[in-house]
Amino acid sequence: MHFRLLFLLTLALFLGACAVATPPPPPPPTETPAAGGSETAPAPTPTAPTPTPSVAEPERTLFTVRRGEIVNELALEGRVVQVQQGQAFTEDGVLKAIFVQVGAMVEQGQLLAELDTRDLNAQLSQARVVYEQDRVALERARATAQTQVRQAQVDLDAARSELARAQRGARPDEISRARAVLQQAEADLANVRNEASQVKNQALREMETAVERLTFVQERFAAAQIEFEKNPNETTRNASLQAREDLRVAEDEVRRTRIAYDTALSNEVALVSRAEAVVAATQADLDRLLAGPDPFDVAQAEQAVARAQIVLEAARQQAQTDPELAKQIARSQAEVIRLEQQIESRRLIATMTGQVVALEAEPGIAVRAASPVIMLANNSSREIIVEEPVALDPLGTTTSLLPGQAVAIEFVRYPGQVFSGVVTRVPGRLPTNDAFLSSEYAISYEAPGVELSVGDIAEVTIVLGRVANALWLPPEAVIVTRDRSFVNKVDGDTEQRLEIVTGIVTPSQVEILRGLVEGDVVAGEVLPR
Repeated sequence: MHFRLLFLLTLALFLGACAVATPPPPPPPTETPAAGGSETAPAPTPTAPTPTPSVAEPERTLFTVRRGEIVNELALEGRVVQVQQGQAFTEDGVLKAIFVQVGAMVEQGQLLAELDTRDLNAQLSQARVVYEQDRVALERARATAQTQVRQAQVDLDAARSELARAQRGARPDEISRARAVLQQAEADLANVRNEASQVKNQALREMETAVERLTFVQERFAAAQIEFEKNPNETTRNASLQAREDLRVAEDEVRRTRIAYDTALSNEVALVSRAEAVVAATQADLDRLLAGPDPFDVAQAEQAVARAQIVLEAARQQAQTDPELAKQIARSQAEVIRLEQQIESRRLIATMTGQVVALEAEPGIAVRAASPVIMLANNSSREIIVEEPVALDPLGTTTSLLPGQAVAIEFVRYPGQVFSGVVTRVPGRLPTNDAFLSSEYAISYEAPGVELSVGDIAEVTIVLGRVANALWLPPEAVIVTRDRSFVNKVDGDTEQRLEIVTGIVTPSQVEILRGLVEGDVVAGEVLPR
């Protein structure tokens, strides 16, 4: 902005210095006294005076700070051209295949070429295995946690049911059932006592019979032994041996029956004790039901409910996804997505419908990201190409225009008709060559009802800035030195050099942001005459 302002001020000073100075009028004649006398010598004949140069008076131009609208417009000339687009990959790589030829017609979205993706395919397969493992681990953990939650909920429901039962007391049907159970237990006790007693008595009788038998056999053995001692012969000897065998059998029978009796007696005691315990328990249950809610049972049931609630809450907390496991599956999923996107980026898809006009690469060579591989042209689409003006940006790497900025267009073939357009591409560094700078704007336009051809000239007007109700001065009233701006403010008969802050600068207006107010008077630079 300051470069433009300095250029305009320098031009104004140069034009003012070209004015021709006007010579001043000749001085009046002077008289010289005669030598040695009082007589006055006659005046000499006047001769034409020789003009002498005089110092030029400064010429001052005064300017008043005014308020109004400032519109900064840029007018450029362009030409209508056929729309062409370079089709480029977004990733570096080795070109694997091109699926079109020069002259072929392609549709938007059609696959044009592919880069080699063998390394990425292997990485993607491994990443999918890792993701599947993480997913299964997460689902298994969730299933286990949900099972624990359901079990805890069942336990809590059971505890609440038990608490409700303890709090409400016994119902008549429950009391009736308890009495029936008690009666059955008492009957069972009687049966146990009767049956156990019978078994015991039977064992006792068998034992008594065995004892009587043993006594008889003992007497026979003693008699046989005495007889053998008196008359030792074969007969007495055999009788003695038989008596001894009978004695052994009788003693074994006594021992067997003794064991059976002891067992029957022990069983009777155990069975009767167990049946008595059942009777006591059922009697206690009936007494509890008849007594109504037991405060101790209620308290126990309440504690059981509280414990079940704690267990359920713990299970629910554990059922939440483990943050580390969630992070791991998110990382593995993101890796799969990244590799899929990278593989997809190695597929060149047509961004427009058109005809292949050039192939810039061939399979087997390395290509760079954003470097066009295929050039497409659309004969039915047109755009306007405008060369970047040097004064807009001396460096040529950036511009004041942005993609999407609206412009006004007037075609030379249709004077007076203004059409709308949009900036679609601005000058900048081309991706194909870091050392080369593009110097063209591309502008799309809407021109219904008119016929245009490639090469038609268009006048493009872009509003770079618009400020309403702004303070301004003409450029020749502002003094610019490098990156600072000054004015000569006039206050009566005095002048003061004052630094100001400027905004939008146009060929006819300089916006004053700070330093002056409306109505202030400033003087332009002094121009010699």
